[in-house]
Amino acid sequence: MKKSELEEYWNASVNSGTIPAKSKRLIKRIYKCNFITACDALHERQKLKERIQAHAEGDEVGYWYSSTDCDHCTFTSFYTLPATVMHWVQRERTIFEAIEGATYMVIKRPSEESEYSTSFRDGIAEAYENGHAHVVYQ
Repeated sequence: MKKSELEEYWNASVNSGTIPAKSKRLIKRIYKCNFITACDALHERQKLKERIQAHAEGDEVGYWYSSTDCDHCTFTSFYTLPATVMHWVQRERTIFEAIEGATYMVIKRPSEESEYSTSFRDGIAEAYENGHAHVVYQ
């Protein structure tokens, strides 16, 4: 359907105050084209594959992982895994099934591991030690 026809249907629907059946079908079609295909799982996997290949060194890829749980404990670390989409998806699912708070994962090169340090910070314990156990400052 041409853009001019689309505008014609839209203007007629808006001016008349009702949306005819033909316009409803057209709106559903536009919605499917613009939103559903934009979130196509196969396309997302292809983009993931390209990102993994861009960051792979040998047959490994690294990822930096940061998470905060419900007790305000913050954990960051760097890991490596085989440079395949399925390994990434399995690791992502494993992590996201067990999260309790904000979590962030990003693909990195394995050689960048020295730039990221492993850390653990207990926000509740720090608040207690600093004399304000009723408020946690991050």
